[in-house]
Amino acid sequence: MPKVEKGRCARWLHIGIAAAAWVSATGASAWIYPEHRDIAVLALQGLDAERRAVFDRLWHDARVGDETRLCVSGADPQQGVTPSCIDWAALPAIAGDHACSGTNLIETVRSDWILVIADIAAQLKEDLARIPVTATPEQSGGIAATIGDAQRRLADQTSRAKRVNALRTADTRMQRADAQYATRADSNLAHFLLPRPDTDLDAFKYSVLAGRSGSVLNAVGVYGWYHLSALQKASRLAHEQLSADERRALARAALIDEAFALHFLEDMYASGHVAGSWGDVSQRKGTHDHYNQNGLEVFTWRGRDRTIVLMGDAHMRPEDAALAADAVRLSLAQVLDAAGGRARNYEVPHTPTAPARAEDFDICKAATFPDREDRLGTGLALYRVPLQEVLLATPVPGLGPGLGSQPRARSELGMFMGLAASIDGRSISGGFEASQNSYGFVPGLDVAFRVGSGLEGALGDASDGLAFAQLGFRADGASTNQFSQTGLGTLEGSLTAAIPARSGLSARATSCSCRRCTSRTRRSTRSWPLPPPTAVCWGGSRATPPPSAASSSSWAASSGSLGTGC
Repeated sequence: MPKVEKGRCARWLHIGIAAAAWVSATGASAWIYPEHRDIAVLALQGLDAERRAVFDRLWHDARVGDETRLCVSGADPQQGVTPSCIDWAALPAIAGDHACSGTNLIETVRSDWILVIADIAAQLKEDLARIPVTATPEQSGGIAATIGDAQRRLADQTSRAKRVNALRTADTRMQRADAQYATRADSNLAHFLLPRPDTDLDAFKYSVLAGRSGSVLNAVGVYGWYHLSALQKASRLAHEQLSADERRALARAALIDEAFALHFLEDMYASGHVAGSWGDVSQRKGTHDHYNQNGLEVFTWRGRDRTIVLMGDAHMRPEDAALAADAVRLSLAQVLDAAGGRARNYEVPHTPTAPARAEDFDICKAATFPDREDRLGTGLALYRVPLQEVLLATPVPGLGPGLGSQPRARSELGMFMGLAASIDGRSISGGFEASQNSYGFVPGLDVAFRVGSGLEGALGDASDGLAFAQLGFRADGASTNQFSQTGLGTLEGSLTAAIPARSGLSARATSCSCRRCTSRTRRSTRSWPLPPPTAVCWGGSRATPPPSAASSSSWAASSGSLGTGC
């Protein structure tokens, strides 16, 4: 391989491993950038005229000083690739994935690379729009129906592969533009719903549990933290005589905090983030991906008389966007009403101590919520009605480990070790001598111990696999064809076989990069080449075709890997 190609492969492999580390982390993001932005655009478009006027005034004030970077319109539904500015609808998409706090969100919007991210996201939206969102078809009887099912399944898998590849390409490009993209949320579960410990919870009790001091970061807790911060700042706009500069600062802080909160409210409607919040790394990733692709039926906190079906990351349908947009619109309306002094069926407490700057709680550094009693002032109970009003329409998360928990799935991700075994056979058309031209068969057995890392989701559908080192024992039986032109032709067994039996130790190192697997094998002088490399973990297998040879053909049957899972 030329040096230039090797260097390019090495860079792609490094980026791929970083991406694998990101998706394997406990805190993977939910809806992708263009989906987050589309939800916010829909929410703003659905505001009534009075609230939209309040929003436009606040956005006008918030833009002062950053007019060249922040778009005039808060939501531009016609914005395409290579955008020249960032609108407010893009802020929930940037929050969490490209910024760790409200203050960091402002810094990110002012950065040189954020327009590159917006361009990549817009291109990803166009790429995904050409790929249908499909669900695995149901089985039906009859030969014609079976053929139809097979065709639909093939089309489904093709669409899924295209969707995965488009997403991985965008992830790689975003990693190049945003150096912290792959590691920003690798220490917590901030984008996931907290599993319920039991069934005796309502929406408000669950929100208190999710956001109390010491609770691990989760989507409901982060949403509540930032939404209440936005409400408190909005209350000052309605109740205080402020200078123009103070009003601009408060308007910016309130809209930034609410945008940050809305990222996590939107995450609550991604199926993989309702179900995939507990288990080891491979379980979380596998469960997250399974429900994102196949959907999940859920109840909402409003009641159990009606269920909804959700899809997840990179699989959002119009109905998923509409559901999330309704919740986002309601949450934003609370902030706009608090800022504009519009009456609701509850009163948001006036908080004169709310700072005129965006919230600085860093979700990337914190693993649990700190104590916030001093920040809430009058207490969380006074915010029960607005919190419950928004959360009633959100999905009820599943139970944690134990009875009644949702089925889990696994992915080939993380470190693993185990045993791999295979039985194979080769047909041959000769032997060591040119005169030996009879056909024969050579059986083989291979047993090996492997240590490596699963890289599912690192690059693309065709590149996912395992990188591992292997030490094993290889044995080949004697060929069934015999020596010719000897006096021993009537004898059988290894003594007169054209190729005698042989065995030996073997070693292999295999890595996947640049859409190919590179395998380096060392073996003793008496061992034959190993059978085709088989990447097996958690009961599934993925095998590459055997190397071709002009004078032989082979088949192989490989067992599953035994030992600790990835």
